Amino acid sequence: MAQRAGWLAFSLDLGKGQEVKILSHVDPADHLRRRLSQALKNTFGRSIPFGFSIEIALKTGKPHLHGVIQHPGAGEDTRERLVEALRRAGGRIKGRVGSRQAKLTAITSGTGWARYGLKDFDEAARYLGTGKIIFLSTELTRLARELHAGNASKIQAGSQSLMTDYLFKSNAYVEMRLDKLPEMTQIPPINGLRTIMQSDDILPEIRFHDLARHIAGILQVRRASLFNEGFGTEKDLHDAIHVGLRAYGADLGDYAFNPEAGLIEPTRRADLVKALAGLDTSPFDGRFDPSDVVFVLAEVGDVLPASVQHAA
Repeated sequence: MAQRAGWLAFSLDLGKGQEVKILSHVDPADHLRRRLSQALKNTFGRSIPFGFSIEIALKTGKPHLHGVIQHPGAGEDTRERLVEALRRAGGRIKGRVGSRQAKLTAITSGTGWARYGLKDFDEAARYLGTGKIIFLSTELTRLARELHAGNASKIQAGSQSLMTDYLFKSNAYVEMRLDKLPEMTQIPPINGLRTIMQSDDILPEIRFHDLARHIAGILQVRRASLFNEGFGTEKDLHDAIHVGLRAYGADLGDYAFNPEAGLIEPTRRADLVKALAGLDTSPFDGRFDPSDVVFVLAEVGDVLPASVQHAA
């Protein structure tokens, strides 16, 4: 049955290959934007306005998307084609789980959906090491701004007006949160891995403690996933810690492949990665304590905050 063009909310799980790319990409939102744009254009022959945010499942550490997309228009199989396009963009998941990989629902509250998609913005930004976890297409932005400027006659009412709520709520929230993230100087990625600043043994105070919280966050989601079959392995945990340390500037030397363990290991401080991966939760609240991470960084890795220089 033909359906009037409007806006739909979508959620999209990522295939394993895309998960790995997102966890190491310097601009994960742009990477996914390109894949979604291409898949939609290949399916419908034109650009389809959309927006999304990347979220990290706290129990499994798996990245996924929540977003909005304009309904492509009339057609008996339009919805099914749209779902297939989303699945291709996210990296197709096989089996019964794959049948639930992409979900589409009608938007009833633009503000509510934006709030839901951004509910764990801080955790996702810290986990991925970047604030680039949201994308809003140019056309979506234009439509919303026209209405916001009082030119409501230029666009449809109804579901379109919900998009102004989504866009402006998203923009305002992201700007507010980015102000609270530590300043990070981006330099080109090394061997495909994200690096925030040049490596050293002494890290700036704020960055050192952000690193400790970042590693504690990785442990919280990755260690839990080891107990859920199909949701993660010890190698995934090792790789996430390895990438996290490099992202915040810890000097780990070059990359080396360990054929026995099947791991990409650093040529420097490999014992630090292993020690962090083996940390236990706090006996008081059952969570990973950043203070424990700080201790291991200092004692095992000799990675220290700049304040030690002043103390000396």
